[in-house]
Amino acid sequence: YKVTTLPDILSLRVDESLFFANASALEEKVLSEIFSRDEI
Repeated sequence: YKVTTLPDILSLRVDESLFFANASALEEKVLSEIFSRDEI
């Protein structure tokens, strides 16, 4: 597949069910990805 990327947009795919026990892990991942990119 041809994928177009943009430096100021972050898109993540969650392949698991989201529930209380794993919500903090997802939050940490999202914040980590945001803070590791200066363009966002």
